[in-house]
Amino acid sequence: MTFVDRFLEAIRPFRDAIVIHPLTTDEVEKIERALGNPLPPYYREFLLKVGLKQDVVHGLHNQLSDFDNLDNLLPENRGHRFFRFGDNGSDDYWLLRIDDPTDMTIYQYDQYDTYQVVSMHKNFEQLLLDSVEQLKLNKSRLIENYRKVWRVQFAVDTRQAQNVIDALAEDFDCALLADPDELELTADGVSRPEGRIMIDNTTVTLRIQDAPQWGTPSYYFSWEEPVADMVDNSRIKRIEAALVAGGLDITVIDYGITLRDKE
Repeated sequence: MTFVDRFLEAIRPFRDAIVIHPLTTDEVEKIERALGNPLPPYYREFLLKVGLKQDVVHGLHNQLSDFDNLDNLLPENRGHRFFRFGDNGSDDYWLLRIDDPTDMTIYQYDQYDTYQVVSMHKNFEQLLLDSVEQLKLNKSRLIENYRKVWRVQFAVDTRQAQNVIDALAEDFDCALLADPDELELTADGVSRPEGRIMIDNTTVTLRIQDAPQWGTPSYYFSWEEPVADMVDNSRIKRIEAALVAGGLDITVIDYGITLRDKE
């Protein structure tokens, strides 16, 4: 049994109040392509069994786009030796060795002050163990999963709202209920009218940001789903896939796992 398996066993008693979302092999390989190197086996196992969209180990990356090549960031040409996997909530990056899979030490890089890469005197296994201890200490304050949702915002650069509908209609019952109204320009010269669209019997607000100096307007809308749907029935993933398949230029702003609004 690996330490990742032991971690999964340790968090099992809390399964109704914690979220994990294992990545697929394709998603892990996408990260490796972004980094230009294979991930250490222990971290690859963590991604395949625990994933990024989780609320157990705090401070870690939570989406594929968080991973980037550090060649032009770290000092002394050390970018090829490390990859960033999280942060301390401030200016300090958390790093792991990508050139030595036997070294599980967590390193930290302060990009605004010391500009140094230093050991945190803790390895990745210990980070997981510490997270388990925090679960035990905070057991009475944990929030049950039925109260949690995954919330995102989709931004689509296109010239008309109908292009969004046409792309979504390939996979959803979708309609443009109200084209964004033309409102007066705001003080900063940006137009922010609103409309409505329906996606599978759910009505959401469709907003648009536009300005004379912009080449293409940006249409955007928010979506949320129960965390129980994240793995097997994710409309968020399907919406993203439909927009991309429709040839649209999109950005997904991921707000992560949040509390459901009170009904």
